[in-house]
Amino acid sequence: MGKPEIIEIGVDEAGRGPFIGDMVIAGVIGLSSAFESLVSIGLRDSKLLEPLKRLMILNNMLSLDIDIVATYVSPIHIDRSNMNMLEYTVICSILKYLSYSHILRQHQGTGVRIYIDEVKGYNDKIGECARGLYRGNVEIFIESRADAKYPAVSAASVVAKILRDSNIKALQVIAGETGSGYPSDPVSRRWLANMYRDDGEPPVYIRKSWGIVKDLAPSWYVSKQVKHGKKEGSLLDYIRRGVTYGNQPTSGSKG
Repeated sequence: MGKPEIIEIGVDEAGRGPFIGDMVIAGVIGLSSAFESLVSIGLRDSKLLEPLKRLMILNNMLSLDIDIVATYVSPIHIDRSNMNMLEYTVICSILKYLSYSHILRQHQGTGVRIYIDEVKGYNDKIGECARGLYRGNVEIFIESRADAKYPAVSAASVVAKILRDSNIKALQVIAGETGSGYPSDPVSRRWLANMYRDDGEPPVYIRKSWGIVKDLAPSWYVSKQVKHGKKEGSLLDYIRRGVTYGNQPTSGSKG
């Protein structure tokens, strides 16, 4: 007899560090056998895969019984929030969406394992959120480098990376060659220096609170500003109302 099936959930992000474009956080849910089949065709941490390999794995993912949710978090929200708190609240939102998956309904009584890459200072809160949504036989693993350890997180990392890269490619149609957007990328640094005008408005797709902006485009720089007034609302306020923060979630649910 084979191993008993487990329902696995993985969550990971792409684009936390760049100063250009959205951050994407993705979550996936499926049976352990589905993720094992992806491992057999080369699934691993998305950073170790070539773009075509990532697309091939995503196409296979979509043909399997795996549900997908992804959320784009825009630079304006990143500039107004503590980054770790932002990740925590978006992850809780994604876990909530995944809790409605048809896979849970079809396999009632099956154990659930949730794997998430650590968010410093918020691991306990993420665990509390997960336990509140997934009652019963649930195990939660929140660890550093989870994308390299657990196939479900590797799958989520592939989804997030593809969506982030597609987002940047679309952005480059209007913005030109931005490079990767990481502060260490010389192409991105040169792009910012060429784009900067001290009497002009910064593009909405730049994270104005990043140190590189302070260095290369000083009049565009803003310090972190977390607003909780009625007009803006906090991220947690939006999630409590059932509204996704930033853009609408991308869902691959088949249920």
